[in-house]
Amino acid sequence: MKTIFRIYALALCLSIRPAVAGDSGGDPAGLWLTAKKDTVVRIEHCGESLCGYIVWLRPDVEKTTPRGEPMCGQKVLWGVRQSSSDPSLWEGGHIYKADDDKEYDAWLRVKENGKLKLRVYVVLPFLGKSKTLTRTTEAEYPPCSK
Repeated sequence: MKTIFRIYALALCLSIRPAVAGDSGGDPAGLWLTAKKDTVVRIEHCGESLCGYIVWLRPDVEKTTPRGEPMCGQKVLWGVRQSSSDPSLWEGGHIYKADDDKEYDAWLRVKENGKLKLRVYVVLPFLGKSKTLTRTTEAEYPPCSK
């Protein structure tokens, strides 16, 4: 029983500050291509936090959310704030996963290799999934229209 408690306590401590060796600071504002290469999200500063909007969709991707709203222009990230103790970490935000019509907690950081690590979770970060996005340009992925 004590071993299980220790493992749980260690996992909880590791989830509180999701630092990863080799990470560096960087401004996450810009265009980001998802790992599936089916969506581009524009992340921008919205006051003291970040927000993100879908700006490109692969032609074979569903063009509306389950609620019937257009995917193009859909707000999918909000409330992400830069950590006061780690400037490379942006935390406390939320992400909308339009294909299953659910909201999750999220944090992100720009990696040294120019990739964006996005952690999506419910309640505790160690219970979630990480996704890697790649910085891109409008020339490569022209904006979709609503």
